[in-house]
Amino acid sequence: MALEVEPSDAGQRARTVRVLAIDQGTTSTRALVYDTCQEMYFQYAKIQPYLAEFRQKMNLPEWMINIERLVEGSSPGRERIATMRKNLAAIAEDGADGG
Repeated sequence: MALEVEPSDAGQRARTVRVLAIDQGTTSTRALVYDTCQEMYFQYAKIQPYLAEFRQKMNLPEWMINIERLVEGSSPGRERIATMRKNLAAIAEDGADGG
């Protein structure tokens, strides 16, 4: 049976499949993702404070669960997210100050 994907969903589906493969992968695969996918961590850092609300409102409790597991599943990942949150707060504060 062929998997049919709507064109607008193709990119998201591909990212989800990659994250699923990584989530099931080895430590070296996770390290490779950590080293090369900083933008995923950055986007997660921006979305994470609202994740529970998004999941509830969309009635999709599993939404972004694989990315969450990948990012939050290692000490370096959690440290990166903490650093990014701190930096995002500083940027927001600087913008509020007119900087």
